[in-house]
Order: sequence, then C-alpha cells, then structure tokens
Amino acid sequence: MSKDTKEGEKVANCMRDGIPVPHDVASELIIRRLKMEDANSKGWVLNGFPRTRSEALRLQTAGISPLFFILLDVPYEVAVQRCNGRRYDPITQNVYHMEFCPPPQGMAVERMFEDDDSLAAVVSRWKYFDARKDELIECYEPVFVRIDGNRPLDVVSQEIFEQVDARYVAV
Repeated sequence: MSKDTKEGEKVANCMRDGIPVPHDVASELIIRRLKMEDANSKGWVLNGFPRTRSEALRLQTAGISPLFFILLDVPYEVAVQRCNGRRYDPITQNVYHMEFCPPPQGMAVERMFEDDDSLAAVVSRWKYFDARKDELIECYEPVFVRIDGNRPLDVVSQEIFEQVDARYVAV
C-alpha cells in the first residue's frame, strides 16, 4: 500500500504514533488482500491481526478463517527487549537487531536507522494487545496454539513447524 493514498497515509500516521490502525481501515485492507487469487492459492500469514474480537468477526463474516492461530507467548520485558535494538538498512531493506541478529561484519551501521518501534509505541501496542488477547483466543479456540516464545529461535521455529505439519496433514 502506498503512503500516497488516503488509506496509506492514515496507516503510516498510526504506525508512527504507536496507535492501532482503525478497525474498519485495517479490516478492509486485509480482507481485500486475502481475497486475491495468490492468497487463496498459496496461503497467507498474518502477524498482529486481528487485534480485536470485532476484527476477527469481520474476517469470519468475509469467509476468511485461518488454519492456525499461533500466539508466541513471551514476557513483556522480553518483547520490549526484542523490539528495541532493531535497525533498518535502507539500501538492502533488511531489518537487523543489534543483539539478536546483527548486520554482517563490515556493513556500514551508520547508514541504518532505528526501526519505527519507539519504546513508547512498543509499550502502547503491548498494552493494547494484552487487554484483548483472551477474546481473540476465544474466537480462534479450535485452531489456537500457544507457543513459548521465550526460548532460542531454532527451538521456537521447530515447534511452529511441528504444529503446522501436524495440523496441516489433518486438514
């Protein structure tokens, strides 16, 4: 989505200010995208959406239901630590984390800038999600999977793959 559109500008402003994109705007954009042919033929992954019961119901009303709803469960402090330290490289368009996934040796760190997640924005989004997490779990109870995300990346990744493999075969 382009920042040059009315919707794009609204989304960009919300992200910059660390506030949620209005439900109607987010829902409409995502539903429109998930109804495209490639999403139907190849599948899709949503990260951070739906954020509320209302958004989940909008997806369901549009005939869109996930095969899995995975919650990577981590303590607040860990989530904040993982968000702080991220850097964006405008040339490669990669996102690095100075502690967990640093840029390759010799790469000019000076050209990178902090990801759009200020500490205040991270805290705001965490509180928003935490207050609504249980209602989302209820909406997706049949396909809900809680995974302990406070473990090494390879262990968490392996558990996700195992859950997907086990459930996908059953579908």
